[in-house]
Amino acid sequence: MSFITSKLDEGYCLFASVDRFYYPSGREAQRFHLVHPVFIYGYDETRGCFLTIEDCILPGQMEYYELPYHSFYASCDHFHGLGQNITVTICRVKQPLTGLGEREVMVAEARKMCTGLLDQGVFYEEQYDLYYHMGLDSLDAFLKEMDVFCANTEELSLYKIRMLQFQQLHLRNIHLVRYLVEQGELASSTAEPLLNQYTKLHDEWNRYRQKSFIFFAAKKVSGVADQVKLQRLKEQLSELRDMEREAAVSFLMLLDPTYV
Repeated sequence: MSFITSKLDEGYCLFASVDRFYYPSGREAQRFHLVHPVFIYGYDETRGCFLTIEDCILPGQMEYYELPYHSFYASCDHFHGLGQNITVTICRVKQPLTGLGEREVMVAEARKMCTGLLDQGVFYEEQYDLYYHMGLDSLDAFLKEMDVFCANTEELSLYKIRMLQFQQLHLRNIHLVRYLVEQGELASSTAEPLLNQYTKLHDEWNRYRQKSFIFFAAKKVSGVADQVKLQRLKEQLSELRDMEREAAVSFLMLLDPTYV
């Protein structure tokens, strides 16, 4: 404990392996043993918890989460009982190499994120002879293969994994836009519509995932995919793809008014 808190005090963050069986909430809490690294960026002695960022409480969403000390202790005791080591990796936010200040770096990273979504197409990994669809091109590719995928996929878990590969960082982008407003890089009045776009995207993706999960659950029971509902899912995914593009373009235009 002293090692972790001392490193946090020095400005480091940590990845620590924790058995999620001992979490106070979540899918695995008190049900399944699942060892997974948790990202710890701080701690609060008054509340007796680590401050963490999680993507497994609700898959596909990065969320701020308080991990109680007692949950961490219980996990450590479990590892000790099994004769296993507790893996901790320390890290630090990359220091700017160009001499730019934090605000300039954040603007550059935001621009890179938007252009990556819009411009990245197919990437070829020569060593393994594999093709990867990057950015919004990955949604276009999935739309083209969705009929075949649905016809040949029986397990809902496989579909969930596939869906979670897509853009799911709307809450992060909301925090980023608000940060840039606070730092004077964006005007509050012009940023508000963008915040509304990302909020709507976040909500629409959640609704879409639930509808598609229900669709697959029904398919597994009946053994037959409802083609009308499948077509509607494809249409809704195409609409989400357009909304993603519109948000990325809006963000870029705020960062660079000359962007066309």
